[in-house]
Parts: sequence; C-alpha cells; structure tokens
Amino acid sequence: MNGNYGSASGESPKLTGASSPHEETAAAPAKLVVLRIRRREQVKAGILKEYFRAAERGKISFLKYYRLAKGMDQQQLAARAKMTQSAVARAEKPRQLQNMKGFSLKKLAAAVGVRVDDLLR
Repeated sequence: MNGNYGSASGESPKLTGASSPHEETAAAPAKLVVLRIRRREQVKAGILKEYFRAAERGKISFLKYYRLAKGMDQQQLAARAKMTQSAVARAEKPRQLQNMKGFSLKKLAAAVGVRVDDLLR
C-alpha cells in the first residue's frame, strides 16, 4: 500500500495536531479572501481621493464625486432624484450645477445624501 494512506498492515494514518490538513487548506483561501477584500477597499479609497481632488480642481463636479462615492451609476441617481439620466449627465458636467434651478438641485442633493452647498463648492 502507498505510504500516504497507511501501512501495509492496514493501520490508519495517525494525525498530529488539532487540525487536519483539510482544515488548514480551507483556512488559507478564507484568509486570502479577507486580504483581497481589504486590498479592494484600499484601492477604492485611493480612487475616491483622486475623484475628490479632481472635483476640487474643477475637472469633475462634486455631484459626480458623491454619486461615485455612493456606488451609483447615472441611471440609479436619476431614479432616486426622479429625473432623467440625460438630466443627471448634464448636471455632472463641470460648472453646470450653478445654472440649475433650486428644485432640481435639492432633488439631486437629497438623492446623494448631501446638502446643496456641498454640491456647489
């Protein structure tokens, strides 16, 4: 018989330690998943910082930054604000929010969970 599965006399292999090799291999992928999740969160945080800097420089609107930070696409934001996707796309263009009416601004701000002042920085 093969040495990996016991002796020729039919004895079963003796396990040492508290866990079997199968338990150790099951724990390794779980640990890997946790590390991947942490890394993904770090990358996402870095990307959001870059979007915030772009909004501060006027390259993108703060509306777009807040939408991305909430993990929404334009269609989801439009549905929350009860607007069309094309209206959201126009509003996300840099310096376009200043030209919008107050009611639309309030709806967009409420949809992303911020004050109107935060959108108009």
